[in-house]
Amino acid sequence: MRCAASLLAVLVATPGLLADVLTVGPAGDHPTIAAAVLASADGDTVLVDDGVYGSFSASFRSISIVADTGATVVVQGRSTVHNLQPDDHVLVSGLTFEQSLSLPALDVHDNEGGVRVEDCTILPATTGFAPVVVERSANVAFTDCVTAPWPAPGGTPTGDGPPAVRVDEAVLVLQGCSITGGRAGSTLTGLDGATGGPAVELRESTLHASGCVLVGGRGGPGGPCSPGGVVGDGGRGGFAVRQVGATVAESRNTFLAGGPGGDPGSGGAGGCAPAAAGPDGAASNAPVVAAGGLHRAFDVPVPVREGESVVVTLSGQPGDLAAVLWSLAPGSATAAGLSGRLLLDSPLRLLIVGPVPASGELEMPVVFPSFVGESARVFTQAIVQTASGTLALGEPATLVILDESF
Repeated sequence: MRCAASLLAVLVATPGLLADVLTVGPAGDHPTIAAAVLASADGDTVLVDDGVYGSFSASFRSISIVADTGATVVVQGRSTVHNLQPDDHVLVSGLTFEQSLSLPALDVHDNEGGVRVEDCTILPATTGFAPVVVERSANVAFTDCVTAPWPAPGGTPTGDGPPAVRVDEAVLVLQGCSITGGRAGSTLTGLDGATGGPAVELRESTLHASGCVLVGGRGGPGGPCSPGGVVGDGGRGGFAVRQVGATVAESRNTFLAGGPGGDPGSGGAGGCAPAAAGPDGAASNAPVVAAGGLHRAFDVPVPVREGESVVVTLSGQPGDLAAVLWSLAPGSATAAGLSGRLLLDSPLRLLIVGPVPASGELEMPVVFPSFVGESARVFTQAIVQTASGTLALGEPATLVILDESF
């Protein structure tokens, strides 16, 4: 409770920080997310009720787009977060992005400001294109996001499976995410199957993954027996991380596995001998640096309302001294003396919480006090001091606080 009260005391005293709420839904201020984003001003929260919505585009502004508590929000088409200036920061939380056609479901590109995508689900399409693209942006973090199972082979005939996430000239942080590469498509008669897609494809980019599961896509099936007596072997499974050009890939407590090989071809009129299943893929085609230390999860409900009682959970080793760093802006950098990626910008504030119990999970009941304004946002990140004295950073979480009337 002291943590929440300390946060709110600073929020209330910070001019210009408290902002408005724009509701989206049948009974809301706006019928679409796109309309609410267009009407928003810096600091505003776009609060989305249950429903299926069209895509949106967020640029040149600092806002939060969040699904309301318990709401199922599906966004169809190509949504973009782009052209953010250094002081612009966008949070997207609790949404499900459904890919369609040959466009990404979520396209993050050309940003100087920070982008945070938290607790989101990606529904890939059957097309051979990446459902998530991150380009020319150095301050992007996805936390507790997942790709749903690919509904069908994702490649065109003789084509390889697409990456689930394509990163081009960017720095991407993944925390607590589960991502699977695209399945390779069916192939032609007598040909070997295509290669599965990578979970993450890096092109001239940097990846920091912590507490994630990254698995390559399944290889394509071999082509059926041809009239000439040739049958295709199954395709190779995809990489967990495929690296192209000058890249850096770092993982901490992350499971990296190549995708399973494709099934062998069979049947047809040529009387072919049995074909072979495709080989499983590898974790990566280039070195992945294994960072030491544990992944420490940090769960903060979004959104919360004044007067509401919630439980904030931080995981760690029993005996760790837990604390919460917080800031008014996100960042992405290495910091001297800290283990892990610092995902907050300065100035930083520190709230000491207490030791992690024997269960490994520190639960903190919090009641958020009343404040003046409709909404407020603060960026936080878990940090612990281990028994050996190491200061280890955990997951980030963005706190969105609403007036009790919403």
